[in-house]
Amino acid sequence: MNRRDVLKAGLTLSAFTPMLGWMNLIAQQQYNNGDGQLDHPDRYKNLPADAPTIAMVIYEGFTVLDLIGPYQFLWALMDRRVRIVAKQKGPITADTGIQIIADTTFDECPKDLDVLFVGGGTEGTLIAMQDEETRKFFADRGKRANHIVSVCTGSLILGAAGLLKGKEATGHFAARDLLIEFGAKPVNKRTVEDGNIMTGAGVSAGLDLGLALLAKLGGEDYAKLCQLFFEYDPDPMFDYGSPEKAKKEDVEMSIQMVEPFREAVKQFAREIRHEKE
Repeated sequence: MNRRDVLKAGLTLSAFTPMLGWMNLIAQQQYNNGDGQLDHPDRYKNLPADAPTIAMVIYEGFTVLDLIGPYQFLWALMDRRVRIVAKQKGPITADTGIQIIADTTFDECPKDLDVLFVGGGTEGTLIAMQDEETRKFFADRGKRANHIVSVCTGSLILGAAGLLKGKEATGHFAARDLLIEFGAKPVNKRTVEDGNIMTGAGVSAGLDLGLALLAKLGGEDYAKLCQLFFEYDPDPMFDYGSPEKAKKEDVEMSIQMVEPFREAVKQFAREIRHEKE
């Protein structure tokens, strides 16, 4: 084996090492005493106390795919803790009625984060961004986080917390222009990166953003392996998933459906600006 082959083999092994650890963790899961309950081992027990933390914030009325898409990719990282954060621990109900368990409160969340993440929604997002405690949490953790990340209208929460001033950002097409209200620069792209801030467009864009963030944190080779294992190879029945590909009347109707939300966001942004004047 020549030097090039040795180097290639070493690089391949290094790319697979995290995946092998992850797969080993899955293989350790066993049924307890035949009662049909899975025994999930503590995947974080061997991590040092100061291991980086990924805080994925949820709130009542959030959109579940905004969270789960990125979570699926970020969960594959073996050197970081992924925490589901909310104002209070326990079940948090998404806008579709599905409940996700928050395991960490705002107060318990580490002060210094590797990733600060939030997804979007409509009514729930508006309530979250209007909540002073929530805004203060994002403003505080965002000052020190290595990466600030959002999907869909979650970028409006970042904006309300003052984290997007002068930054390029994206969000759901029906509310993307509202980012201007918080001093951001709306960009019509699937994912947008400006400095340490990464934002994704609407809902399903969280999968693309999650993959991009995984590549940044775990390396491109490892991200590709995860993409393959998750069979993330989109091939939708319809090529209709963006305003540029849809009928104008359907785009207009989609925006009209959230018009009350849009007006409420504008009003809230005006109130924030008035308070600071």
